[in-house]
Amino acid sequence: MNNSATVVITQRTRTGAEEAYRQWQAGIVSEARSFTGFEGIEIIAPTEGVQDDWVIVLHFDTPEHLADWLTSEVRRAHIAEAAEILEELDEHVIATPRGPTAPVAVVVARRPVPGKEAAFESRQRELIALATKAPGYIDAELFRPVSGSDEWTLLFRFANAASLERWMASPERSTVRDRLSELVVAEDFHTVGGGLGGWFPEASAPDQKAPARWKQAFAVTLALFPTAWLLSRLVTPLLGEWPTLAQLVANAAGVVALTWLVMPLVNRVLDGWYSTTSRRLEWLGALAIISALVLMLVLFSGIPA
Repeated sequence: MNNSATVVITQRTRTGAEEAYRQWQAGIVSEARSFTGFEGIEIIAPTEGVQDDWVIVLHFDTPEHLADWLTSEVRRAHIAEAAEILEELDEHVIATPRGPTAPVAVVVARRPVPGKEAAFESRQRELIALATKAPGYIDAELFRPVSGSDEWTLLFRFANAASLERWMASPERSTVRDRLSELVVAEDFHTVGGGLGGWFPEASAPDQKAPARWKQAFAVTLALFPTAWLLSRLVTPLLGEWPTLAQLVANAAGVVALTWLVMPLVNRVLDGWYSTTSRRLEWLGALAIISALVLMLVLFSGIPA
């Protein structure tokens, strides 16, 4: 059973700081190698005209060992040192969970008290930082409100239902959540089990496998971003006076579009990438998807609301 965990880190240097960045990068990589569970690293340099970021892919043997590194004081100190070097830093944790059970996720939609958005976001990120230390934690994502809505969405993924239940019932989480509740107008919880398998082709023979979960995450992000952007643009003008209804309609339309239109198309395009076992081809494919997302972000940002 493969229990490995991976983090994909994109870093953009400030103009003129390239050499300082290389020296800083060598130091933080050296520290990562000394941590328990370290398995390997790939470093992809920026490519002119394609992507401006450095892409660092770190592999650890378990999600817990990866979390130990990501939350370590040593790493925090190195990141603090890079404040004058880095313009942007983004991290995506990709994990293959322990054991035979399917991973589960909890999706929490919250609306902050008007005027308290900054404190609300800070408290949410405090909750994420705390969750990284919990057994069975895979990753977490915080999504800002889309146009026409004031609802923030927080997604936690855990290796199995038991791990999620322990986290949800933990006194540490309760303490932070009580403090967070002071800044919240309304919240809604949804638990999702079984991963994203319904959007992907299942194995049809003993020697075939469904796409790796980290590839599923990349593929869904590639499909979801333009779909959500387009539907928001179409639905919000029609139902602008009823933002909650607009969000419901957009979400429902998004699920339908992804299930029967967008994901089948994405699966056909990425079919070869799903099945390849070449590490080089896997990360070239991941880089191509990241580049496509960056390109869409630039194009969409230039279109007036």
